Amino acid sequence: MTIDESIKKYGSAYGVCKALGVSPQNFTRWKKQGWIPQAQQLRLEKITNGELKADEFGPDRRPIKK
Repeated sequence: MTIDESIKKYGSAYGVCKALGVSPQNFTRWKKQGWIPQAQQLRLEKITNGELKADEFGPDRRPIKK
């Protein structure tokens, strides 16, 4: 999933942070990196009942094991 997809689902970066229980500083770091860490993507996939899908590949394009 992209950062923009998560924001669209939750309405704001703050909404994503609240859903995940992470600080806005973490989200800012993810935006600078250009991706949401896999563990957080898997959490978002679970709490959205699959509406948001975790990436199958990491930022280095290697397959991710679920």
